[in-house]
Amino acid sequence: MSIYLLEPVDTQFHRSTLPFDAGTDGDTMTQPLPWPRTVYGAFRALGFSQAGISMAMGESPNPHPVWGTWNNFGELSIKGPFLFHRSPSFEEIFLPAPADLVALKDKPGEGPLRHCVPNEKRPMSSCSDCVQLPGVCVTQVLGRKSGEIMKSLEDEYFLPTNELLGDYLLQNLEYQSKTGLSPPREKIFLPEPRVGIMRSHQMHTADEGYLYSARHYRLGNHLDKKESYGYWISIGTDNGAEISLPEKGVFHLGGERRPVRYCLLQKNTPLPPSRGDDRGLQESWATASRDTVIQMITENEGRFKLFLITPGIFDGKSHPFEKTETGVFVNGPDSQTKARLLGIAA
Repeated sequence: MSIYLLEPVDTQFHRSTLPFDAGTDGDTMTQPLPWPRTVYGAFRALGFSQAGISMAMGESPNPHPVWGTWNNFGELSIKGPFLFHRSPSFEEIFLPAPADLVALKDKPGEGPLRHCVPNEKRPMSSCSDCVQLPGVCVTQVLGRKSGEIMKSLEDEYFLPTNELLGDYLLQNLEYQSKTGLSPPREKIFLPEPRVGIMRSHQMHTADEGYLYSARHYRLGNHLDKKESYGYWISIGTDNGAEISLPEKGVFHLGGERRPVRYCLLQKNTPLPPSRGDDRGLQESWATASRDTVIQMITENEGRFKLFLITPGIFDGKSHPFEKTETGVFVNGPDSQTKARLLGIAA
């Protein structure tokens, strides 16, 4: 695995896996981090350019061992992206707050739900889902105060109709602004709306009904020249083939082809412990923290329920939850994977 740092040099726009059509959607928001598939595609496009692979090649009996072809995904794999913060004295990685929740089993409706948040004092080397990055010994979590082991969700965070949880599962980006669960986000991701129109090539005038607004964001790097934010990404291959890329350069990322500067932080990093390794699994920040929260509750309250919540299933593309007349559902890439949101009480 090789570790790269991506630093946006302009605003970023990462809407979703859905298209944006001017005239159909008049206003759209962006999510803070680029989709894994977006970063994956950007690195493949860079690899195609370096290896001389063009769209005209089509199917090939000898695809590139790493990049494949336009119709063959090759052997590239990635971990990330994570938000990366660098200052003169230390470096740290921010992880999104996990959605795992714990509630009391025998007392429904009594007591708050609690986040299973990772312990920020555990080093990156104990995270079985990441590769250790030299110099990074702190893992922070967006939307949480420093040193907090678990966070209560107050009643007002869950609306009577489960609107908040529904918005999360449906990938409605406004759910965070409703709750204020992520105050650091506003300081890191600075909003910068962009307004555009569609012009007629014949008349050179604006087409009626095609005014739109896209809410870009800019990472808060310009607030302090000594500190910078970027995206931490680890890329490798499933077949052990070496990735041959320049150590630094610029490519386009996300909607509207926004420019991003990339640089190599470390090459040929050892792989993390596999999930089949009991020791590696025990040292996972998610597992360790979840056990800590459960132990604190069971010692005083008794049995519990553990809610494992995800905004969707990712297999080749995003499979988010969908809202129908009868409820909120997700249908996975295979017919056996189905889930329905029944409701949750604060």
